[in-house]
Amino acid sequence: MTRSAKNAALRAWARWRAVLLHISAPKLLLMGYLSYMLLGWALLSLPVAQAVPISAIDTLFIATSAVSTTGLATIDPGGSFTFFGEAVLLLMIQMGGLGYMTIGGFLALHLANRFDRLRAETTRRAFNLPDTVEPAAFVKAVVVFTLICEAIGAAALWIIFSAEGIEGALWSAIFHSVSAFATAGFSLNPTSFENFADRPGLVLTFSALSLLGAMGFLIVVDFWRTLTGRTRYLGFTSKVIWRITLSFLVIGTALLFVAEPSYRGMAPEDRLMASFFQVMTASTTVAFNSTPIGALAPAVLVVMLFLMIVGASPAGTGGGLKTTSFAALVGLVRSTLKGRDRVRFSKREIPDERL
Repeated sequence: MTRSAKNAALRAWARWRAVLLHISAPKLLLMGYLSYMLLGWALLSLPVAQAVPISAIDTLFIATSAVSTTGLATIDPGGSFTFFGEAVLLLMIQMGGLGYMTIGGFLALHLANRFDRLRAETTRRAFNLPDTVEPAAFVKAVVVFTLICEAIGAAALWIIFSAEGIEGALWSAIFHSVSAFATAGFSLNPTSFENFADRPGLVLTFSALSLLGAMGFLIVVDFWRTLTGRTRYLGFTSKVIWRITLSFLVIGTALLFVAEPSYRGMAPEDRLMASFFQVMTASTTVAFNSTPIGALAPAVLVVMLFLMIVGASPAGTGGGLKTTSFAALVGLVRSTLKGRDRVRFSKREIPDERL
C-alpha cells in the first residue's frame, strides 16, 4: 500500500470514529450485534458450513439465537452443520456471551495498549457497571476468567465424554463448555443431555459453568477483590445476587422433587439430580435439559417459567429480568406494604437511580 493510500485510509478511519463518537452507546450496541448476526448468517449460509441443505430463514434464526445466546434452534446443529459451521456457531456463542465490546476492548488493550472513551462508555452500558468499576480492568478480568473457566470445563467434559465413548469427544467438550458458560444452550446432541441424566460428573460440570456465567462477572470481580484483601466484604449487589440465586435453586429443586410425577420412579439421588439440573438450566437460562421438557407437569412448567422470566444476573451471560431487578421489585412491594418512603431490601436502602 502506498503512503497516499495509507493516509487516505487513516483519514477515513478518523471520520468514521468521529461519527461513532456521536452515536449513543445503546445504538452502538444495537449496530454491533446486528452486524455480527448478519455476518454469522452469511457464514452459516455457505455450502462449506452445511452438512445438509439448510434454508436461509433457518440459518438466520440460528445466527440470531447464537449471538443472543438464546439457545432456541429450528434444526439440529450437530447433524446439520459441518465442523466449519459448528466452529462459526461456537464463535458466535462466545461473542454473544462475552459481548463484542468486551472482546474488542480486550484486543485494543493488548494490541494498542489503550481503552478509549467510546469503548469505556459502551462497555459500561453493555454490562450495567456501577461507577466504582473501571471498564478496562473489568474487561481484562472478564476475558481471563472466561477462558480459564471454559478451559477447565472443557477438560472435565473431555474426560467424561471420552469415558462414554462419544465420537469427537474433545471438540464436543470444547463446544459444550463454551455453550454452557455463555448460557447459550446449544448442543451437538439431538436430545440435549437426556441420555446423561444420571451422570453426576456431567451435571455438576454443566451446573458450575452455567452458574458462573449466569451469576455475572461483577460478582466474580467482587469475590476476587475480597479474597485478595482489596475489600473486606462483598458489595451489596453481589450479596443480593448470591442470595436470590441460592434461594431459587433450593426452593425450585424442592418443588420439582416433590411435584414432578415423572421423577417419582427414580432413585432419590437421581431424582434430586434431575430436579436440580432442570431448575439450574431454567434460572440461568442455559436451556440444556436432562429430561424431556414436554413431559413435565403443568405446575412444574409454571415454576420453570417463573425462573426463566427472572433469569440470571447483571453483567452475566444469561437472560431474563435479572435477579437484582427481582430483588428491587420485592423491596418495592415490601416497602409499599409497610408504608415506607424509601425502598429497602435486606436491610439496605436502594437508591432511586438504581431502582
